Amino acid sequence: MLKEFIPNLRVGAVPAIQEIIPSKGDVCFVAQALALQKLQAVLAGSLSDSIRFVLTADTLVAHGEHILGKPLHIQEAKHMLLGHLGQTHTVVSAAWLFDRQTQIEYPLQETAQVYFKSMCAETIEVIAQYLRLKPPHGPLDKAGAYGIQEPLVGDNLIDRIEGSYEAIVGFPLKSFMNLFQPLCRS
Repeated sequence: MLKEFIPNLRVGAVPAIQEIIPSKGDVCFVAQALALQKLQAVLAGSLSDSIRFVLTADTLVAHGEHILGKPLHIQEAKHMLLGHLGQTHTVVSAAWLFDRQTQIEYPLQETAQVYFKSMCAETIEVIAQYLRLKPPHGPLDKAGAYGIQEPLVGDNLIDRIEGSYEAIVGFPLKSFMNLFQPLCRS
């Protein structure tokens, strides 16, 4: 998502961290805390002196105060997806940007409401098809067990969204660009 705006972008893996996601709570706080935990893990490692900015992010889904992270297995993914049908949920995409030059951390966050279509034979069949996809597609490794950008989901299961589409995909792009562009000029 960022490569079109930042041509010399270098993407690296975040060191393994233990993501502890409570089943209930303030989804905005939890998403921010996870993104910050990732930032701290990256900064604890060795980074090239040529890297000025470090960026980490996390995305969570919540039905009210019930927080959904990534499903651990297909049965959990199926349960999550069926639970979305006919319901609305919140998606929170949080990020932390660290400017190594100024030593300033910037929290970012965007939210959206996702309205799923109702349960019917067609949506049940789409979910069955989606559950058979293998990573990087399909429900595993995705908050709430879906990727809205995947045609099988976006075209067939989503009724409408309110808010940031990019947040649902997994990154608060508008907030980031509003912050990052002025920082790059300084």
